Amino acid sequence: MKICQSCGMTMQKYNDFGGGDMNNIYCSFCADKSGKLKSREDVKVMISKMYIKQGLGPEEAGRRAEQNMREAPAWKVKK
Repeated sequence: MKICQSCGMTMQKYNDFGGGDMNNIYCSFCADKSGKLKSREDVKVMISKMYIKQGLGPEEAGRRAEQNMREAPAWKVKK
């Protein structure tokens, strides 16, 4: 099982992987149809929506999305 390097989603099936490429390190939500990573803002909006569906308010969902992304390899700030 692989984990998306952008959002942390587990990827198991063909359609879980960005661009349908099972070697892609990004999931189908974080990657565009060609498999390239979407913009940081697009991914943040997607993660925020996931948290809102789980019952969080928009502000808290945005904070949690930011926190999630700070820990993801794709978005870590290199020091």
